[in-house]
Amino acid sequence: MDRLKEFSNTQKTLTSTDNDFLVITTGTTETKLIKQLEFRVDELQKDVTEANYNYSLNGISLSPDQTATLGTTVEITKDIFIDTDSEFKITPTTQLVTLPLTLKGMLFNDNHARLITDSSSETRALDTEVTYSTVESNITNSVITISGVARASSAFAIKIEDVVYYARVYANALYIHKEDGTLFQESPSFATATQGMCWDGDNYIYAKASTNNTVLQRYNISTNTIDNLALVSNLAGQGANQGSFTLHYNNHLYIKDKANSVVIHKINIFTLAISYITVPSQGTYSAGATITVARDGTPYLVEYGAAQTSAMVLNLTDDSLSTIPTPSMSVSSEYGNIAIELAKGIVAFAYGSERIVVDLNISTGYKETNNLAIFGFNFVTGGTVSFAQLPTDFPNTSIANVKVTTYAFGVLTTGVASV
Repeated sequence: MDRLKEFSNTQKTLTSTDNDFLVITTGTTETKLIKQLEFRVDELQKDVTEANYNYSLNGISLSPDQTATLGTTVEITKDIFIDTDSEFKITPTTQLVTLPLTLKGMLFNDNHARLITDSSSETRALDTEVTYSTVESNITNSVITISGVARASSAFAIKIEDVVYYARVYANALYIHKEDGTLFQESPSFATATQGMCWDGDNYIYAKASTNNTVLQRYNISTNTIDNLALVSNLAGQGANQGSFTLHYNNHLYIKDKANSVVIHKINIFTLAISYITVPSQGTYSAGATITVARDGTPYLVEYGAAQTSAMVLNLTDDSLSTIPTPSMSVSSEYGNIAIELAKGIVAFAYGSERIVVDLNISTGYKETNNLAIFGFNFVTGGTVSFAQLPTDFPNTSIANVKVTTYAFGVLTTGVASV
């Protein structure tokens, strides 16, 4: 005989050890109908304020990804029926890391290295409408001493605990520098012809040589070791003389080998599956590319090439393509990536005495002159030039140190025959 009664799952705190939270189970002769479910995210990893999550029954997702803010109770109001011998789980998928809107990076330019800082950006609200002039007027730069040459075919910043380091790629090796320019860590040698690398926001740096093969290399920052991963098909990574970019966003790598290539390879870092995004050529030389999240929350990949009259813009929410008209820049870096995220949604491509500015917040591109206002010197023409900085906004793939408090209420039916 079936029996009906109310059940409540008293508030309990759960810690994720296998990337999900087991909230409710049923035995072989019982079912449960959840009428009310609440959970609150109590703890996330350092610097994280939000997490994406979904909930699932026996491994099948019942919801699209939703966002939970640290300390805020989330209520799920739909009825959820849990059959016999079942598990209902809440699963965090990614944590959304929102760093302070701080333009602070290191420019590597052959024999020069400089720390570039927007002195006002640390106190600026994330939704503040910023213009290029706002940033330029507050830029400071200081000369940094690098042992040997300061060349970088690509560069990026990483964050370990509370400390930011600046990484550069040169001659098939990775050099990670402290803010004062001293060397923090040097990697073993990567594959020959490795120009492009990028950080996943956690503990790994990914590298793809320009050689057309299936080898994707993954560098473990903690252990200073390199693993070779096998892609499902051949592809060429970022080239040297005419190279484009190697970037990461939300568990995917975006790799384009040359300026005149018309395909971006998008690689899932977990499955290593490759998708192909058709894009327009950026001419002979790519000035570089970067990923920025605009003020409305939309993530974009932006690339600009020498002598082009528009910037290529890829919306990373759906991989849709557009362009933003710009004036032409006569030259660009032949070796490196000189894209700079000045603020949320505002990217500059600088070379010589010129810079092209693309403002995605208002879909406008324009040209400025006299780079001395930002960098204190003009770039070396044809040099190996790259700029390393943390993005102002990026998802973190790690879900360590997640704690939630859950409460469930509903109807329990016992004496049910198991199917």
